[in-house]
Amino acid sequence: MRGTAVYEQDQVGLSRRARLANVYAQRYRAEWPSKISEADVLGRAEHYYQQLDVLRLLRKEVRRDLLVEAKKHKWTYSGLGLETHDSAQYHAVEGQL
Repeated sequence: MRGTAVYEQDQVGLSRRARLANVYAQRYRAEWPSKISEADVLGRAEHYYQQLDVLRLLRKEVRRDLLVEAKKHKWTYSGLGLETHDSAQYHAVEGQL
């Protein structure tokens, strides 16, 4: 939400849905910063975009590593049979269980 907050602070008129869909999209990267009029706000927006790029790269790497690790621990479920007993399964016949 930081990216959209920067644009809200600078009062760029957008619907919330448009901000969420487009502010973070790579193809709109050049368009959004041009809507910011204050230099310090523009600097924060550029910093957030740099963080986003690093986090996206890291997410891809971590996802790949997690999938590899998950394959190592995958096992086939062949069924598990448990036999349980409770007191309702027993009955007394002539004083014997």
